[in-house]
Amino acid sequence: MKTVLVTGAAGAVGSALVPVLLKSPDVRLVLLLRSAPGRTVSQRGEELKRFWSAYGCGTAEFDRIEVVEGDVGQERLGLSEAAYGELRRRVTHIAHGAAQVKLNMSEEEARRSSLGTTMPVLRLAQEAPNLEKLDYLSTVGVAGTTEGGILERRLDPPPGFHNTYESSKAEAENAVWAARDQGLPITVHRPSMVVGDSHTGRTLTFQVFYHLLEFLTGRVSASWVPRLPRFRLDIVPNDFVAQAVAASLSRPEWAGRVLHLSSGRDGSLLLDRYVELVPPLLTAGGVVTPPPRRFPWTVFRFAVPLLAAVAPPHRRKAFRHLPRFLSYLKEETYFDNQNTLALLKTAGIPLPRVQDFLPALIAYYSAAQKQHIT
Repeated sequence: MKTVLVTGAAGAVGSALVPVLLKSPDVRLVLLLRSAPGRTVSQRGEELKRFWSAYGCGTAEFDRIEVVEGDVGQERLGLSEAAYGELRRRVTHIAHGAAQVKLNMSEEEARRSSLGTTMPVLRLAQEAPNLEKLDYLSTVGVAGTTEGGILERRLDPPPGFHNTYESSKAEAENAVWAARDQGLPITVHRPSMVVGDSHTGRTLTFQVFYHLLEFLTGRVSASWVPRLPRFRLDIVPNDFVAQAVAASLSRPEWAGRVLHLSSGRDGSLLLDRYVELVPPLLTAGGVVTPPPRRFPWTVFRFAVPLLAAVAPPHRRKAFRHLPRFLSYLKEETYFDNQNTLALLKTAGIPLPRVQDFLPALIAYYSAAQKQHIT
């Protein structure tokens, strides 16, 4: 049996990765979880199993899951010395994806979330005598404010970053490369903006893309939406990312590679295309969304602070966070993924087209919105 430690199993990628890994009967999973307000680790584990049951997982699969209470940001992963020693002996593969995806963290909080959770995992990997592979979930955001095409390789320091999430993930990725230089068999994955399943839209968490939809459809601004710069929004479904990570875990020859899990320049859509496509899809899903009313981009940029001040209380947070997204509209950047797509093709993993999976995303999101409203 392979023993795979998965960190971040309750995240957007980790929650999609677990059912993919469980398809292999020779894989046993160790999930490191923390308790949450009002929920024990055991309760969180049961909640996750209910979520994974929608993927066809049942008793046979769940019997190969071991939920362990720990903290990936602590020494020995928050485990006792005996439990840590047992895990170190048993683990053969590690998929490390634990980190908060928040754009408004303080520098200290961001470093604790990214670097602070990566160093203990690297130490475990270095000490594990039977380790065959470590797959690390980074982000295309490590390129920061670099313009032009971002290549599938170890990057030079960018001229700057848009936020502390990017800078902390870049610092963590540098630590991963240092461990790779010392001989650890590591593959680095850089997903773009992760969304729901390409077939069902299913996701455990609605992250940045879904908050952005509220802006792109005018749902937070009385249907008013600016005419946006010719900027492409690169999104990628969580099942594609999960399949890529699972394939990489079983392929030691992929060590040392960077996989850009993104739609790329040719596959991503312009922001204005989302403005056209999404409102009818929301309306079809029962969330009535009138066609947006458009106005000049230059006017909008200066109006954001005012809108944040006068918007209804439940909408102000969206406008306060909007400048962090608008900062991305200053550089023409795309993430080269040609080598990645060729590599994944050999594993039988095609890149889904955004136009094809967008309806499923919006249908799932619409259903969740209606349930929240009612």
